[in-house]
Amino acid sequence: MVRPRKFDRVDILNRMKTAFWENGFSDISMDDVGRITNMNRGSVYNAFGDKRALYLEALELYGEQHYGAAVELIKHSKDTPSAIRNLYGTAFKRMKDDQTHWGCFMCNAAVEVAPVDTEVAIIVRENFDALTKAFLSSLLETRPKVADSKNAKNLAQQLTATYIGFNIMARTGMAKTSLKRISDSAVEMVTA
Repeated sequence: MVRPRKFDRVDILNRMKTAFWENGFSDISMDDVGRITNMNRGSVYNAFGDKRALYLEALELYGEQHYGAAVELIKHSKDTPSAIRNLYGTAFKRMKDDQTHWGCFMCNAAVEVAPVDTEVAIIVRENFDALTKAFLSSLLETRPKVADSKNAKNLAQQLTATYIGFNIMARTGMAKTSLKRISDSAVEMVTA
């Protein structure tokens, strides 16, 4: 009897996450999936389902890893300006350390797949909403002037939109000096 080959699910999801992040959903074939995972097509289907199911799981993992970390970073920052500086600082460090992963897989999914796939749109929205809630919580806790304003939720949404825009612009290869101006303007939004 042939024993099934063991594999590390998280390792495979991380490899696929990277492939989808770099190439998009449409440009990855099932042959590519097999090559990237070192699994034959039948094993991929048995373990993960089709390419779309694998994409959804990889996107969920990315959300947990990156947006979960961003939410925790915001929660543990002493105030909202520090949270913003820390968040963008992490993004700039990632750009310096890993030139191939500028931008954000979730933002890529929002642009490429979410308009035609409701499940992807839900995952994207949930992650963006989590970031907005973290910003809102930080604003309400650490910025009394903003907390008294009716516009706290709008400001939290604007901070999220700025961060998403920053990541999309980073993906296009925008110069770091221009990206730095975006991050500085995000801090100015909450210190003005």
